[in-house]
Amino acid sequence: MDHSWSQVKSFPTKFANYGFPMVVAGYLLIRLEPVIKDFQKSINSLTIVVARQNGLEIEEIGRIINS
Repeated sequence: MDHSWSQVKSFPTKFANYGFPMVVAGYLLIRLEPVIKDFQKSINSLTIVVARQNGLEIEEIGRIINS
């Protein structure tokens, strides 16, 4: 009985140490996902521009982006 009470008392501490940071990380990941996807599109576009300036063909550029 005493052992289970100590587990109950330690729950707020465990939540503060593990649960809260996990919730914040999940929230930020959800909020930043569209920004990350936009960055990915921008990087792919810049890859195409630089590759075309260096004389690469469309097939080669597709292999670079998809790898």
